[in-house]
Amino acid sequence: MSKHGIIYWKSKLGTNYVKDEVEVNHKANLAYLDKLRKLPENRICADCGIGTTIWASVNLGVFLCLRCASLHRGVGTHISIPKGCSGTYLWGRDELEQMERLGNGHAAEVYGGSDICPPQDASDTIWKQFIVDKYANRKYASQSKPRKEKNLVPSYSTPKQLKKGGLPKLQKLPKQTTSIPCTSNEKVPVEDLLNIGNTHSNNHIPSVFQSGTVEKQTDFFAQFGL
Repeated sequence: MSKHGIIYWKSKLGTNYVKDEVEVNHKANLAYLDKLRKLPENRICADCGIGTTIWASVNLGVFLCLRCASLHRGVGTHISIPKGCSGTYLWGRDELEQMERLGNGHAAEVYGGSDICPPQDASDTIWKQFIVDKYANRKYASQSKPRKEKNLVPSYSTPKQLKKGGLPKLQKLPKQTTSIPCTSNEKVPVEDLLNIGNTHSNNHIPSVFQSGTVEKQTDFFAQFGL
């Protein structure tokens, strides 16, 4: 989206930001996201309780493993909006605030279902239904249990940035500035082959924002019929 010569980037939660400023703050935002992801309650997937968290659902505010993120993608964005955490995708301040405010501990309290999820070898159909029942139908909400504080205490000192209002300081650009060039040949991590979210590479910007031909991306889940 462009207005008065300024290119804007829209987060998954719908907020418009000056794209150059989002790119300038990308490393700091990613570092903060990584600290949130490494908190004890966020290290393990909010749904299966086993997988390492390398994805997130920005509207639900939960951290997910690769498989569960693919399942969230399959249930539709009206229920869950997945996004990779490894660095391929830009993150907006509103998305970081959502992940900071909620998190996997909050999901366990509000949605329940942590102790009654399907077995790991259950079909994707069964897992998708579990996700729909958990988040959309709130089927397990009555079975949710308050978290025990002892489980929330990290084995290391919690960084000061993780305290309330501890988001990294936003770097503002001068009013008149040229666009910051983006690296076009950046390698995409394997865990981000889900191809969800907005990237900080110009190769992924829709053609309406730039001239030239956008290289078509192969949908990782097309082979599964999702």
